[in-house]
Formats: sequence, C-alpha cells, structure tokens
Amino acid sequence: MLLMFKTENFLFSMMCAENWVSRDTLIAIGDTPINMELKTVGLKVEDEVYKILKKHNKLDQVIWGSAKYNHSMRLREIDPNVARFACLTELNIIFLCYMLGFSSFIPMTFDSIQIPQLTHGFISVKMKEMTNPFIRNLFFLYVKTILY
Repeated sequence: MLLMFKTENFLFSMMCAENWVSRDTLIAIGDTPINMELKTVGLKVEDEVYKILKKHNKLDQVIWGSAKYNHSMRLREIDPNVARFACLTELNIIFLCYMLGFSSFIPMTFDSIQIPQLTHGFISVKMKEMTNPFIRNLFFLYVKTILY
C-alpha cells in the first residue's frame, strides 16, 4: 500500500511491504522532493525500494528513514549518500544531550530532523502507556520543551 498526499511543493509518502513504489508514480512525481518513511522491517523492502529509486534517478530528490533505529541504520548502510531523517532513538539522544548541555558535541549522522506531531490525544495515550516514572517524567519534559 502506498499512501500519498501532496502539498504545494512536497510529496509525502508512506509504504508498506506488500507493494513497492510504482514506475508510474515515480514518473508522475517529476522533480518533486519525496519524503519516504519505510514502516516495515526486512532487508528486501529497503533494497527493492533503493533499486527502484536508483533506476528512475530519484535518489537525489528523496529523503527516507524509519522510526526504528535498526531499520534506519540499514537505510544508511544501503547508501549513505541518500538523505535520511533521524529515527526516534536519535531524536531522544539529541533531546537528552540538549537538556544536559552538550548537544553540540554529538555527531549528527542524519540529514533532517522531523519531530512527530504531538497532539494532546497522542500525549495522553503515551503518558498512560509509560509505567516507569523516570521515563514518564522525561517524556513530559520533552513534550513541554517542544510545545512551549
């Protein structure tokens, strides 16, 4: 399944393992930048998507990534020259380092930071899911820092 929506100059897409990006879709996109989040885990998905993007000369206009750390590192291994956004683990490390005052000393191995949309519903669900008080307080601090 490929879900897409387009704003004025940017195409957003989400992929699932069952279907790959089609040739017709890539032709229709033209030179519009592509933000691609791969939601599945498995070497076949990343390799196939990479081959298709390379075949249609779209590697220079794509930024891809995954919320999962291992998956995101696999994307970097495939081709470190393709722009990649930070996974959730990297976002948390940056935030923690920022709060401790040494964020300028950590290496940035990604090209973009895309902070998740933090709605009140999302925040309340996440707060209820967290059983560890330290993690819950850290998340609360994280949310307060981003929202205010």
